[in-house]
Amino acid sequence: MIRVDLLSIFTMAAISIFCITARFNGDPIMLSLLLTYILNLQMIVISVVRQLMEIEARMVNVERLLSMLKVP
Repeated sequence: MIRVDLLSIFTMAAISIFCITARFNGDPIMLSLLLTYILNLQMIVISVVRQLMEIEARMVNVERLLSMLKVP
């Protein structure tokens, strides 16, 4: 989970640096939308990864239960 958070931090830092360097050349509305959407995208990616981790943990539990049922 820490790697996903670090990836989010680096992505946000890169986009922020891009917005700072392009603030005079770019449209301020588009730059603010870029920052807003990257925040939303990062939250979605983190929640999807957490859900996948939860599914994997539940599948491991099911596998353990099935192996316990096979023991005579």
